[in-house]
Amino acid sequence: MIASIGSFLTSLLPPTTSSTSSHSFDILLSPLSILSTTSTSDEEALNLRNKHVFILSLTGTIARLLTGISADYLAPPLVAIPAPHSDDPHAPTHLYIRKRKQRLSRSLFAALCAVLLAGVFGWSAGYLQSERGLWVLSAGTGGFYGALFTLSVSRHYTNLNCF
Repeated sequence: MIASIGSFLTSLLPPTTSSTSSHSFDILLSPLSILSTTSTSDEEALNLRNKHVFILSLTGTIARLLTGISADYLAPPLVAIPAPHSDDPHAPTHLYIRKRKQRLSRSLFAALCAVLLAGVFGWSAGYLQSERGLWVLSAGTGGFYGALFTLSVSRHYTNLNCF
């Protein structure tokens, strides 16, 4: 979706209403008039693409920041503490403990974000008919993709074995 936002936008734009018969006489009088209408349409499409890439980027950045803070509060990471001395050469050097209560697992948090992202995609597939509603797809994809990316990196810490 992120790489294809321009294609989605172009498919939602209304088709140009130009017929070849009405322009055949205009081309003889002023060939630049045809080029100027085409470039204006292309310029509008480019401006709309830039707008939606900006929305996607902004919501992705905000979601990453908020998700990181929320995940650390709701599912605090494990903290390494030195293990007590042992004569066993295979004994771990550190123990991993959770210093604060876990309110929500990071896996469940990621699953909720994935379900909401699927909801955004479902809504877009079923109800998105024009560029006017494309901001929901742009903002939702940026936000929930950013949240999932943030949580998937931290998932590594939740799989550490506690001894």
